[in-house]
Amino acid sequence: MRKILITGASGFIGRNLLTVLNGANEIILLGRTENKIYKSIRCDFTNDKVPSSCLEDIDIVFHLAGLAHTDLDHKEAKYQHHKINYEATVDLAKKAAQKKVKQFVFLSSVKANTAFQSSIRISEDDKSYPEGEYGISKKKAEDEILEIANKTDMQVKIVRSSLVYGPGVKGNLEIMKNLINKGWFPPIPEFNNRRSMIHVYDLARALLFVADRDEANKNIYIVTDGNDYSSTEIYERILANFGRTAPRFRIPKQLFYLITHINMSISGKIRKIVADEFYSSKKIESLGFNTKHSFRDFDEEII
Repeated sequence: MRKILITGASGFIGRNLLTVLNGANEIILLGRTENKIYKSIRCDFTNDKVPSSCLEDIDIVFHLAGLAHTDLDHKEAKYQHHKINYEATVDLAKKAAQKKVKQFVFLSSVKANTAFQSSIRISEDDKSYPEGEYGISKKKAEDEILEIANKTDMQVKIVRSSLVYGPGVKGNLEIMKNLINKGWFPPIPEFNNRRSMIHVYDLARALLFVADRDEANKNIYIVTDGNDYSSTEIYERILANFGRTAPRFRIPKQLFYLITHINMSISGKIRKIVADEFYSSKKIESLGFNTKHSFRDFDEEII
């Protein structure tokens, strides 16, 4: 039986990781909320240091906790991203290594190495151009914990997630879904952009997959479902998910961008959705990992 510590277990991805872990593991949760099923240790990464005692006899740490979607102003967002995504991650990894934890699996993001040139499919080996304070903090954390792996016996595996979908999705896809459901999202024009995505269940499986492989040590893996989706297709799939058909009328692209500027609070998020951002997951696939879901599936609730 393995003893596993999970941070961020109450979140969208963490809840799905718990569902794919089998019963042959002893699970401890570290975070701000308590769980009625699993032993929980309270720790607010914004204010608290990680208690070293929670790492006693732990075999694997799955570090999923992090700050991603925030409406904080730039100065506060920069502080919070640095505090939670970088400082707390490094603090946890250092203490895990000191306590002889065997493996540290870190959930990062493709934002740590975003698509600097939209015409290129980005892989783990491409030069990093982190996007925003979120991407910068994730990249700094990656670099630091890989250094810890170089200096200790603890294995470090890093999974960079592309845009996550699935029931209960958060972030920009949630905004898009809600606007479409309320009829407030304009009939999207034909975009020929390309976006990579990953189902939350497959992301959880990928985290377990790298944990079970020694050859994944000191490596970074991008995960996608292997498909490219245009924003137009994403829009139409969400419509279909609500049992609706795509409207025959499509507004011109320039008018679409004008409409998004009417509400400045969501315009940036929508513009991100229609941008190019596509990645290669061949590295993890070369180890034998395959996804089971596609955003084109209609036999399940995709978001």
